[in-house]
Amino acid sequence: MKNISFIFFSFFALALFLSACGGGGGRPSERAVAVHDTAVEVERGPVYNAIVVDAKNNIAKSEKINSDRYIFDSTPIYPITAKASSDSWIDIDGDGNRTTNDITLDINMTSYTNVITPITTILSDANKTRRDKLANKLSETFDIPLDDLNKTPSSSNSSNMAILTNAIYKKVKELHTSIKTMFNYNTLIKEGNTTLKNIYNNLKNAVDENSSLYTNGQIDALKIEKYLYDTNKSLFTRYKLPSEVLDKEVFSTDEIEKIWNIGFKIDNTKEYKEIKIGIEINKYNDDGSISRGEFVYSGVNITKSSVVTTRIDIWGKTKRQFGGTWIDKDHNSNGMLQKSISLDSDTLTLNIGSLIKSQTQVSESTFREQAKYSITVVSSSPIFKTSSTKTLSLVRNKFNFVNKQGISGEITIK
Repeated sequence: MKNISFIFFSFFALALFLSACGGGGGRPSERAVAVHDTAVEVERGPVYNAIVVDAKNNIAKSEKINSDRYIFDSTPIYPITAKASSDSWIDIDGDGNRTTNDITLDINMTSYTNVITPITTILSDANKTRRDKLANKLSETFDIPLDDLNKTPSSSNSSNMAILTNAIYKKVKELHTSIKTMFNYNTLIKEGNTTLKNIYNNLKNAVDENSSLYTNGQIDALKIEKYLYDTNKSLFTRYKLPSEVLDKEVFSTDEIEKIWNIGFKIDNTKEYKEIKIGIEINKYNDDGSISRGEFVYSGVNITKSSVVTTRIDIWGKTKRQFGGTWIDKDHNSNGMLQKSISLDSDTLTLNIGSLIKSQTQVSESTFREQAKYSITVVSSSPIFKTSSTKTLSLVRNKFNFVNKQGISGEITIK
């Protein structure tokens, strides 16, 4: 037998190695340092849990919980898009909690910069010359500095940015159309359509007469957002809370399987063949960085009484390093493949804790750090009893689960 060390997942430490035995050669691994991420901000009000993709359908991940900043693993290919999604949410009541009082992002928004707003969507013509002409048109018509057009309304020094952003949204929702269909090079430049100007003037007059929308003498972008919602609730899509069934609190002294084995109810009236199940685990560090672990179970067969998987791809990333490996029938030391998943009646369990227990290279205390971890599980087939639509891109974009059913929650280690 040959002893092989390989990266398992590295969201708790810079690198975690498992010790494995297996025939047929060594288990491959990949590593790199100095990963340069690209951040994108999404605002229509700040949009949390958005689906943000580039032109090649690479998916950006949320920088941290309740953040409107999203990170691509590499430089994105423009344009980038924030897609309408029932899982996204905008904290319209400003309480910091995701509730049914909040709203979803129910329009697509696009950009050729690292900021995505309704304004950048108008400016997202594929032709750069047209983009420049559109920018000049908006700047002149609405008295907004050119540089501010590619900022978020809340960070701009121009109060007109917030008014224009909400005017765009209001009109496209009233007409049940998209931003790019309603306001584009043809309508604004060639045809000289004044619809946007008119709705902007109406909203600006209402804002100017409402002193409660000002903060320290300046119009407040978030207050305008709330004002538009309060006066036009029928235009907005209210957020519906999905069934988040993974939430649990555990103690650092608990058995490692209790901490990290992830169980959930499935529809056991059906059988599933050759499906994939993906898991993303994020730890949000004190310095603002994210440490991430990703797992993809492939070749999963589920019957009413048993479950097997033929392969697990594993990938992890910290602030400066990443690495990955896999487990399959030829690289299956200590029966880790069989220990990795189990079925008890209608409860399917992904036994990540059991995998941790099987390795010997790193002390279990590494996995008991007191912190909060976000968990998302998604499947290529709708196996869950209760779920909501999720989008995940895992293991360096090798496995893309786009608009698939999944569940999410948090594990808090105390």
